[in-house]
Amino acid sequence: MRNESVSLSLTRSVDALDGKDPKGDWNTNFQNLGHCNAWVDGVIKTNLVYQGLAGRDRLIFCVPQEGTDSKKALRILVRFLKRHEERLSQSDIEVTLAAFREAWPCRSNVN
Repeated sequence: MRNESVSLSLTRSVDALDGKDPKGDWNTNFQNLGHCNAWVDGVIKTNLVYQGLAGRDRLIFCVPQEGTDSKKALRILVRFLKRHEERLSQSDIEVTLAAFREAWPCRSNVN
């Protein structure tokens, strides 16, 4: 998942989640959806493991107490990429962490 294709892949994945008729091949769109869901779920879970190792005050982002799901996380990532197209050249993990940190800042990370 990288560069300009990331935004398109994520957008089509969110369309598929919403039951819209995404452009392109359905099999490809659902493969993208599965990949994108696994990606955001993995980043969120890794952050939780990090919390257990380093403590809450060292987290990169703080998911709301009521939790989240991959659909919400994908939407956050898509919105972030649309607002920050200049970041498309960055690595997947840098962009994802930046999007989640902006959406879910930890109190210790807020200025």
